[in-house]
Amino acid sequence: MRFRNLILVFALMIYSSLFIWPEGGGGGGGGGSNSIQTKINDEEAKASFDKGVEYSNKGDYENAIIYLRKSVDLNPLFPEAYNMLGFSLRKSGKFEEAVKAYKRAISMRPKFAEAHEYLGEAYLQMGKRDDAWKEYLILEKLKSDEAKELLEKIEEFDKKNK
Repeated sequence: MRFRNLILVFALMIYSSLFIWPEGGGGGGGGGSNSIQTKINDEEAKASFDKGVEYSNKGDYENAIIYLRKSVDLNPLFPEAYNMLGFSLRKSGKFEEAVKAYKRAISMRPKFAEAHEYLGEAYLQMGKRDDAWKEYLILEKLKSDEAKELLEKIEEFDKKNK
């Protein structure tokens, strides 16, 4: 008799939990309208990113910045967009903002070699050789081809600043 009561209590707990959890089940995020909106935002973020890259490749960094900012607004978890935003900001002479964008990209993907290399270049343009050297050491540790590129830029910086 006691065993049947336990089964009944357990069954009631399961049944009642069906009415407690939000749509989509037990906290897993289910397939509600939020996932549709996320997919739309991701697609729009990618389209804005592509447009930003297109402008950046043409050297139109101001328009690139507009599209890349829109991209990261739509998808704040898009390290490539932050990296390209940093690139376009740096090319526009907005070094402090560029550094923030590169650091955001790196915070999401610590082994993002291109972002480390670009960050090192930004530091050099700001006259922060020691910070650039730290980025070089990270690239060396990652065994990245970008390490050689940044080292060449550091050597150029050293020759100009002797």
